[in-house]
Amino acid sequence: MAHRPILRPDDSESFPLGRTPRAGQAEDETVYPLNELANTFVAHGAGIISADLALDLVLNDIVKQACLATGASGAAVALLRDGEMVCRASSGAAAPDLGVRLDTRAGLAGAAVQSGEMQLCPNTASDPRVDPETCRRCGILSIVVLPLREEREVFGIFEILSPHLNAFGELDVITIKALAQQIVQNRRQAHETTGK
Repeated sequence: MAHRPILRPDDSESFPLGRTPRAGQAEDETVYPLNELANTFVAHGAGIISADLALDLVLNDIVKQACLATGASGAAVALLRDGEMVCRASSGAAAPDLGVRLDTRAGLAGAAVQSGEMQLCPNTASDPRVDPETCRRCGILSIVVLPLREEREVFGIFEILSPHLNAFGELDVITIKALAQQIVQNRRQAHETTGK
């Protein structure tokens, strides 16, 4: 393992929100310190909402990573809240806005939630599961939607979007599945913190 110098506040290397280096951590490992973020918010008066706020910050970091790692032009995470699938993290102009409620009865999101399986759409112009006119207006030609689940419960979806046909391959799917595991772990940690 290569020696890494101790970083000081004036060092030029920085780490994005939600990522911190750990002693002995491999360079490609990512640690999302949800408890650290939540504790910081509590210390500054955020109270009970601290775990939810920390989770949203971590989710936003994950969707940005998904775009960078897969070349997607947009990515989003929606989680169940009061029986509705609500967008909690979004990156890119074509991704749904924060707070938007997604229809889990139709489309790729609905298919992912109902089947519990990943949905891949390499061409939105010819896939009957999507509204081709809406996709055309938004500039989306390829979509991958991954259900987020713990045990058998689907509690959300993770999607990546592209303006290119057949934009996502096997490596992209592996990447978003790995990022989805981070979402599952951080959601679990947030629920443990709040006692939900």
